[in-house]
Amino acid sequence: MKNKTLLALVGILLLGLAGFYLYKSQFNKVASSPSQTYQTDATNTSPKATLNATSEREPGQVTVEIMSSGFEPPTVNIKADTKVVWENKSGKTVSINSADHPTHLAYPPLNLGIVKDGESVSFVFDAVGTYKYHDHLNPSWVGTVVVE
Repeated sequence: MKNKTLLALVGILLLGLAGFYLYKSQFNKVASSPSQTYQTDATNTSPKATLNATSEREPGQVTVEIMSSGFEPPTVNIKADTKVVWENKSGKTVSINSADHPTHLAYPPLNLGIVKDGESVSFVFDAVGTYKYHDHLNPSWVGTVVVE
């Protein structure tokens, strides 16, 4: 009886460790190229996200700075087809994901992923709506993009 219990505990422990490593590896993925573009729809009608080593300021663009205290400003109001750029100046790696934590299912195209300190990521919002996001690695850091 003791052997079966011990064997069951070891099996549960191994399954738990495997699940933990699988979960952890999902959030350690980093784009292989700093200019990689993500497209969610083959019809080219959905928003695009781009990871950049540096960001250029341009017309039709709004910048959100990621500071050591969170997103600045926490809410931006924009018109459709405006690019939002998140610049990471926090001193650490962040993971930008749509609401709700931890599922990120409110608006999956906004699951932009890992952004290292000094990098930026951008996303073009082409549909009217309110889009909530957060830093998955620090879920108390939240932000909102309101598209009119």
